[in-house]
Amino acid sequence: LYVLTYPESWTLASDTCGSVFLPKNYEGGTYDKKVSENLDYLRDRLASYPETPTEGYSYMTAYFDSDGDLDVNYNNGILASYVFNVPSGMAIGDTADFGIIYDREGDFILAEEGDRFTYLKFDVVGATVTMNCEHASTHEVLVEDATCGADGSKNVVCDACGSVVDTIVLPATGAHTYVDKVTDATCLVDGSKYKECSVCGDRTAVETIPALGHDMAFVETVPASCTAGGYDLYRCTRCDAEEHRNETTILDHTPGEPVVTPATCTEDGKSVVSCTVCETELSTDVIPALGHDWDDGVVTAPTCEEAGYTTKTCKRCDETMIVDPVDALGHEMAVTEKVEPTCTTDGKIVRTCSNGCGKTETEVLTKLGHAYDGGVVTTEPTCTEKGVVTYTCARCGDTYTEDIDALGHAYDDGVVTTEPTCTEKGVKTFTCARCGDTYTEDIDALGHTWDEGTVTTEPTCTEKGVKTYTCTVCEEATKTEEIAALGHKWDDGVVTKKATETETGVKTYTCSVCGETKEETIPVVKPETKPSTPANNGDNKSPTTGDNMMYIVIALVAVVLTGATVIVIRRRRENH
Repeated sequence: LYVLTYPESWTLASDTCGSVFLPKNYEGGTYDKKVSENLDYLRDRLASYPETPTEGYSYMTAYFDSDGDLDVNYNNGILASYVFNVPSGMAIGDTADFGIIYDREGDFILAEEGDRFTYLKFDVVGATVTMNCEHASTHEVLVEDATCGADGSKNVVCDACGSVVDTIVLPATGAHTYVDKVTDATCLVDGSKYKECSVCGDRTAVETIPALGHDMAFVETVPASCTAGGYDLYRCTRCDAEEHRNETTILDHTPGEPVVTPATCTEDGKSVVSCTVCETELSTDVIPALGHDWDDGVVTAPTCEEAGYTTKTCKRCDETMIVDPVDALGHEMAVTEKVEPTCTTDGKIVRTCSNGCGKTETEVLTKLGHAYDGGVVTTEPTCTEKGVVTYTCARCGDTYTEDIDALGHAYDDGVVTTEPTCTEKGVKTFTCARCGDTYTEDIDALGHTWDEGTVTTEPTCTEKGVKTYTCTVCEEATKTEEIAALGHKWDDGVVTKKATETETGVKTYTCSVCGETKEETIPVVKPETKPSTPANNGDNKSPTTGDNMMYIVIALVAVVLTGATVIVIRRRRENH
């Protein structure tokens, strides 16, 4: 079994299965009968595939030579051609894979170039399709500017696919442009100087500037103390480096009087001896903490909500501690006030603690709300005025009212009280059957009805005519309409003056309607061209190209002048 595979996004436009190739032993139209039968069998198979094969469709059944009578011949084969529609989403550079799958011992295998199955050889053509670009339109992109010592370049890029089509070399600009570069020497570090190209960065050989060394100067004498020795201080005038000279030894500490920090109930005290010069601590003695000295305490009695206890206080530091706790008594609530609710106000129940702590609790009794009846109509509605219905509470006698919508007018179909005319509107009056109120509406004017019209002024060749229309209803109103001028009707014309080689002629035309005339200029007659006189040497010469051009220009000028003259004459007559 042979199977064609292609991407789902591709659609098949057309397909063609070609002819079966003949075996090698075919000569002059004769070949082995067995081979002939087999080839006919394959042709019949090819004729059975559907008009529109789908993905994975087997377009032919493999031929198996079970008897082994058909010699192996790789020149035998079947060609199939498929044309696909490219998906709209494909871009330049995208690829799509196609292939043939064949059945080998029950497994479908993707065919590769040169695969053999039974007595057939696969030559897979066009297995992968790549979308290419013709690079019809391009633009240039600078890659690197040229410098004085190196070439630059720019790419020619396709506008459609972005591929680099070509690279253009930009030649080097020429000689270097050097500027001086100097690094000054310091006391300890050498300096340098060289020249550097301001375009490409090329450098000349570096020249070393030796280090300067320190320039030391006396600053001050620092005396010795019990924390450090003394010395003469010298400092460099260039870099602030320092140097100690004439150093002396450190001095002994000078003990002062002990500084005592007394002990407290919870913290140790101490006695510290320090140097009177540098304040360094020379010795420290610890004084143990004293501990608390509690009094007999103060008793706090329990209340309804707070527990009772005894508070003891230290006689030295005033720190306190709580001992001997007693539980809170708790509230004993009793009703002390009750107010019943009404239709519009809430009631309440008030409870107070009987232990005398002053705590109270209030329970709200929700107001009852009104109990209104079904309502009574106290004012009847009319066509234009609202009515009123009144509702009364059965519990407290409170009332409220609601509007009843006005009934609205009940107008009849109306009566024409003023008939309309061609130019004036009419009037229609409508009356309410309930209260007699009225209103009116306009009736559109009828408008004129014009007859077919009568020509009151006949048109001429140059003047417009007039047609008048009269209204058939009121027989008074009229309107007019212009009739276009007839225009002249010229005859074929008569030559009243013949043209010559030096003067133009005249042709006169007459209008068959009004008898008016107009003239047209006839161009001068072109002279006949005669052969040029032979030269003494017997050679014949034709008119030069320059002579011919001169005659052509003269003829064109004459035609233009004639046309302009006719136009001027015609406009003058039309204006008169």
